[in-house]
Amino acid sequence: MCFHSNRPTPVIAESDNDSIYESVRIISSGGLIAFPTDTVYGVGALFNNKSAVKRLYNAKSRALNKAIPILVGNFNDVWSLSKEVTPSAQKLAKTFWPGPLSLVLRKSDNVSAIVAPGSTVAVRSPNHSWLLELLSIVGPLAVSSANKSGEPETMSCGEVQASFGNKLDLIVSGTSVRPSLPSTVVDCSVDPPKIIREGPISSTSIKTAM
Repeated sequence: MCFHSNRPTPVIAESDNDSIYESVRIISSGGLIAFPTDTVYGVGALFNNKSAVKRLYNAKSRALNKAIPILVGNFNDVWSLSKEVTPSAQKLAKTFWPGPLSLVLRKSDNVSAIVAPGSTVAVRSPNHSWLLELLSIVGPLAVSSANKSGEPETMSCGEVQASFGNKLDLIVSGTSVRPSLPSTVVDCSVDPPKIIREGPISSTSIKTAM
């Protein structure tokens, strides 16, 4: 099922009682939605729906060789996404999840090349109650920042609308968590783990936790 049309993208507030229901309906049917997270606005689709993930790439004008991170509702979801969840990854997740930390792991066969064309996948559990509820219902989502590739990250519903026009099926607006820097990224597929990007969680905090 394809939701895309020439009509303006519908907007619903996360505080609306129907926001989860409508998001689940659209996501489960192969749709594409944008939503606030604990960092910047994100745009996501079911990670195992290849056509929906391709729409995500197209909406962002993103190169197909650039992997898309996966958001999970809890740490147990990681075991089905990775061939090896290292002790370091487990320690970091226990310390900082849910929160602004992305872990790069060796991907399992459950993660298609359209999501992660290489041998690894980045996973994160967001510290955002609305999004965690959605993830608990629909499962892991392929999520990228809600902006066109090469443009600044979006921090509001209005900025998402300006960036994507009518290429999304739903935008969820919310102010329950103040957006911040993109997440800290740590590559746990190598030993010792390597900090790829420093964000809200400092490199000192990462090294202390490991």
